Amino acid sequence: MVMITTAAKQAPGFVMPTAEELKRLDKIVVNNLPRFAIQPDENPDERFKLFRNAFWAVGQLGRLPTLERENAKSSGWWADHCSQMLQRAGAYPFDIASGMFAFAVLAHADIAH
Repeated sequence: MVMITTAAKQAPGFVMPTAEELKRLDKIVVNNLPRFAIQPDENPDERFKLFRNAFWAVGQLGRLPTLERENAKSSGWWADHCSQMLQRAGAYPFDIASGMFAFAVLAHADIAH
């Protein structure tokens, strides 16, 4: 199977938050799910860049009114898809792990999970 996609600069209806707004979203998610807190071996600046990029990529994805069950893809598949979008867009860092993908999904708060 061949999949050809083109990353849009910004999806219709998606407004990328400012850095300050993203930092507030980060704190909201971490306060509700402490397992997403920054780890001692993580660089806070690099983690924020990954979150910002993951949040942007998740913002480019379409939304369904309910969970897709018949043709569902794993979170790892979606994380890879987002990484490919970021790489094509020239973003760095672009390698979004499943954990950061999940973090961005939760921060969006409009994706069924």
